[in-house]
Amino acid sequence: MIVVEHKDRATRFGFQYIETLLSVQNRQIEVVNLAEDVQSDLLQDLISIIYSFCVRLYGQRRAKRKTERITQELMRDDHATG
Repeated sequence: MIVVEHKDRATRFGFQYIETLLSVQNRQIEVVNLAEDVQSDLLQDLISIIYSFCVRLYGQRRAKRKTERITQELMRDDHATG
């Protein structure tokens, strides 16, 4: 048995052909997450991608600000002791 989360994760098109081929070989493919609406499924994928990019972008900005702050503190400490 082959288990996939979504039909389109196994193949973008021709899922029925794969399913028929497997059944001829006495095998099955099971789709765990049956999408009720293709548009809502695609929309959820798009939201996940945008969220991932936003987290990455804001994480980079925060790391840059933190690095700049540490550099400024080190320079201040160096001027104070030197």
